[in-house]
Amino acid sequence: MNVLTLAEEFSRDLGLSPAALATKAEAFAFLKSNGLPQRHLEDWHYTSTKALAATDFVAYTEIEKTLTSGWAAHAATAKWPNAINLFFVNDVFLSSQSDKHAGLTVKTVDAENKGPSPTSTYDGLQALSDIFQRFTTTLEINLVLPKPIVIHVFSENSNEKPSLCSVVWHLKLGPSAKADVLIQHNGVSGEHHFQMSQLTVDAAEHAELKLLDTRDSKKSHSWFSQTHLKLQTDAIVQAWQFFGGGGWFRNNVSAELLGERANVHLQGLSYCRDQAHCDHFINIVHSAGDTRSTQKYKGILDDGAKTIFTGKIRIQHQAQKSAAEQLAKFLQLDDKSEFNARPILEIYADDVKASHGASTGFLDPEELFYLRSRGLSGPTAEKLLKEAFLADLLEAAPVGVLQSHIRSRLHSYFAASEGGPR
Repeated sequence: MNVLTLAEEFSRDLGLSPAALATKAEAFAFLKSNGLPQRHLEDWHYTSTKALAATDFVAYTEIEKTLTSGWAAHAATAKWPNAINLFFVNDVFLSSQSDKHAGLTVKTVDAENKGPSPTSTYDGLQALSDIFQRFTTTLEINLVLPKPIVIHVFSENSNEKPSLCSVVWHLKLGPSAKADVLIQHNGVSGEHHFQMSQLTVDAAEHAELKLLDTRDSKKSHSWFSQTHLKLQTDAIVQAWQFFGGGGWFRNNVSAELLGERANVHLQGLSYCRDQAHCDHFINIVHSAGDTRSTQKYKGILDDGAKTIFTGKIRIQHQAQKSAAEQLAKFLQLDDKSEFNARPILEIYADDVKASHGASTGFLDPEELFYLRSRGLSGPTAEKLLKEAFLADLLEAAPVGVLQSHIRSRLHSYFAASEGGPR
């Protein structure tokens, strides 16, 4: 059934609490009235949801029945050494297969609240995510964790029809707490899959978080990701994202700098191919003085892929002596690929620094000629130039083992696109 019909069915009785069902009813009323976002809306001008609206989906209302003992063995082989491994299958937390640590508390409850979107306009896709969320998993960290948290998200579909689910996390860092968190979206069984995810981060005074999100996507996959960061005084959050492959991807990231000297640094790296559609929508609000933010997104487009980057910066009148930087640079490997940039700055304070920049282009023929004149083949020369283009973001990844993982994924994408000089 289509998403509207399925959403109506899913918003009814699923054995959840009355508060959770009330939230779903409110979200469904909004969805029924407004529908999925359309391109006449400014924030969705370059991205269509028609394919999602027309797809017949099934939801994971009885996913627990598919969780067999095989997942225990799979989780054991997927574990990262020297890390706190947490496992999810769709929206279900596998507590028995996950690691325990004294500095980390994990709680899963019925999802009773709408996903937070105070710095963006609530729309039909956010309502859809609220309807299909069943649980909220809260991770509380109140000290300096000695090793990273790795969240493994496996998508499983025992039905032949396209499937969808909504995964919700809430990450709380107490005062002076520090953590590295990697969210790794793993392979999907089933041909077509639509995953919606919500992550809310509350960083208390002097807390420090390094957050990494990686997704390898097939052409038949669709993703809707929402990340909302709230930073108090002297909190620091570095959020780093990697998206590779094909499919449809809408990536909403918002940040509120609520305390003085709060710092947020957003970095994104992508390699889009197979007519992928990747839409980054970034919104940062400076609400306190002497705060800092950076947005740096780079990527490679191939085989008719399309990327949109919307970067909003709002500096409130009380946020004096704040600084904000924004940069988006993408490399096109063919004439069919497309990049659109929408930098938006709203500045209401007079003692601030703010900058933005965006560019796109093709591989430089002169640089290719130089490398080939030194004996390199066309594909090897292209590969070196692509690696050089992404090198600064790749080196900035805060977890060394993640760099190795992403390098191996990039090399596979480079190999798939090799075909001599263009």
